[in-house]
Amino acid sequence: MNNFFWDFDIASNGNICIATETGHLIFFNYKKPDKKYILKGHSDRIRCCKFNLGGDKIASGSDDNSIIIWNVASEKCELVFNGHSDRVWGIEFLSEERIVSISHDHSIIIWDLVTGTMLSRLFLSKPLTAICFLENNRLVVGDFQGNIRMLEIN
Repeated sequence: MNNFFWDFDIASNGNICIATETGHLIFFNYKKPDKKYILKGHSDRIRCCKFNLGGDKIASGSDDNSIIIWNVASEKCELVFNGHSDRVWGIEFLSEERIVSISHDHSIIIWDLVTGTMLSRLFLSKPLTAICFLENNRLVVGDFQGNIRMLEIN
């Protein structure tokens, strides 16, 4: 297995997820690093992964243009979101009910985790590669040319 990874995240409960080149999501707890779980669902490399605040769900985004929401306890896929037309570079949990994703297709999409639907989409002028969610409903996004923008979301 190729050990190259694109992203990782650490939850407050000690769980760690790793987004791999091979399209597998690896997660484990740092207190028990010998017990690893490999989640398979993407058909291409995973570019990003993020835990929710409670550490019981993982969102992953891939070069297959999809986002998968994983249940850590069951090790199963709960939701698959398809709406981007190019690779997904970043994901953030906005709350326990919503996530936001960015893509090489220039778009920012807000997704509803309860209904499994797209809530809104915004297109910017360049492919997006980085995202950070700040308090007070603000996002910071970066693009391939090094530009950074702050956006307010509802």
